Amino acid sequence: MVHLNSNATMPTVHFLALSTYRVRFYGKSAHAAASPWDGKSALSAAQLTFHAIDHLRQRVKPDTRMSYYVVHGGKASNIIPDFVEIQLELRHSNREYLDTVIEKVRNCIKVAAIATETTYFTLHSQEMVVCNSEKAKETIDKGARLIGNTILSLIEKPEIMREMIWQVKMH
Repeated sequence: MVHLNSNATMPTVHFLALSTYRVRFYGKSAHAAASPWDGKSALSAAQLTFHAIDHLRQRVKPDTRMSYYVVHGGKASNIIPDFVEIQLELRHSNREYLDTVIEKVRNCIKVAAIATETTYFTLHSQEMVVCNSEKAKETIDKGARLIGNTILSLIEKPEIMREMIWQVKMH
């Protein structure tokens, strides 16, 4: 497997394919005690998405990784939030299979928005493609050496992984 970085090429690392998404849910704010029925909770949409993804875990292959967190979750506990942003990170060793998982997660998002009468916008923010071909590894290794790029193994220099900075590619 080959992993390219602007500063180094690491041909001996085994990574999972990665797709990262930011999802923004939009609802309608209301006072949580005085008139909650007037609101449409963007936070409820995010929570329902998380819950649906948790249930999805039993229907995906064991080496699938799905993680998430709340980026922005509201302004106060007594206000039904009209805006919530979450981040989802999905991984699998096979890019094609990961694409099927992504579609299932998109359905989780869509259903959560429908159930909570909210809307959403998805930003696809990062993608990493895995190459496990030894021939490709050798070719990239040779090419990197020709242009003076450093070839590193994480076994030799594990601190490189901690220092890597990923470029965010917005779609």
